[in-house]
Amino acid sequence: MEFSKKFGGMTDKMKNLAERGKGLAERGKAMLKPPPVIFGAPRQLASDADVAWWHVPVFIRPTTMHKKELEMCKVQLVSFEGGGTALDMRWRTKDSKAPVREVTLTEGRLFLVPVAARKETGNRAAIITNESFLNEKKVKLQMPAGKSKWVLRVQNKDGKWESEHSYMLLVPPADRGNGHFVLEVRYEGLE
Repeated sequence: MEFSKKFGGMTDKMKNLAERGKGLAERGKAMLKPPPVIFGAPRQLASDADVAWWHVPVFIRPTTMHKKELEMCKVQLVSFEGGGTALDMRWRTKDSKAPVREVTLTEGRLFLVPVAARKETGNRAAIITNESFLNEKKVKLQMPAGKSKWVLRVQNKDGKWESEHSYMLLVPPADRGNGHFVLEVRYEGLE
């Protein structure tokens, strides 16, 4: 009995070492967590004068306690209309000539998601520049005049991340120019 009291229990020094070890183990686990994915404010990036083409920047937030990259990321546009339909989108990178299906999001590097375009000539229809449009160069999703609301979702084997805010696409009637074709960030409760 005396032996178990003297040698069976932990000394204060051993308890402190065990607690520090536990803390280090928790920090080690945190380093393996995926980094936060950030969805930025839309940018109008068209190379033709009569086209407006909205892109959404996506990047991972630099932190000391997370992975420095997310591999094989796909991106989707999730519509609030139509029961949350998810459309596969593409990534635009500096390295490739054509938009790509998957990227490795890397700390310190910005990626763009082309989402909606409209020409000032012709029928002035707004289109969602999803994966099938970018692959086949055929218009499949025309947006009527008015508003549409959606979020972006990035996913890979580590998880799913959705934009904390929604995006509102404002499509003007056919008699108006692209100055009225706007993609905005919207926060719930601030509209």
